Amino acid sequence: MNPIVPIMPVAGAPDELIRVLNDRFRFLTDEQPPSAPETSGLFAPTCFLLRKPAAGEVLYDFIPDVPCSFPPRLVGSTVLVEANPTATAVYAFRKGVLVAGVRHYTTFGTLSISTSGIGTWTSLSGASFNGTTDSIQKVAPASQDASLAGVGTCLAGVQGVGPATISVPVSGGSGGSGGGGGDSFTVNGA
Repeated sequence: MNPIVPIMPVAGAPDELIRVLNDRFRFLTDEQPPSAPETSGLFAPTCFLLRKPAAGEVLYDFIPDVPCSFPPRLVGSTVLVEANPTATAVYAFRKGVLVAGVRHYTTFGTLSISTSGIGTWTSLSGASFNGTTDSIQKVAPASQDASLAGVGTCLAGVQGVGPATISVPVSGGSGGSGGGGGDSFTVNGA
């Protein structure tokens, strides 16, 4: 690590400010071993977009930094809608797999938002991501809705490799994924 180089007094700057900045810099740069990344527990990519999404717009596309999995039916995932669509709007969640240097995407789940703002999540088998090359992508509906805006989503999954079981509360009505008082699922890792 580089040695700490103190901030030197500057004409017109109060000495106390320079001292505080130097102390803060020392605190931030103290040599501490980096902590290991979390390898188990909840994995929940979240996206909130205030504006209307463009037709088929890719809202995120990233490679998780740890192996993770999402359950069948995307149990526990949530949605918040501020301005309901004029027709059912369908978002796609896709897995990108790198093959010979080219990323190929397949849909592993969808979110349908009704005209009353109710979200219905679907996924036949869920999906697992290896934490190194597989990417997660969220794609807006294929056609832009006249009123749909302010959509926030949170996919509920787990980190790590191997089977994991978590229980999540599932609420009915707007913003929920349907169902009763609770649900649990088991996900087999990457």
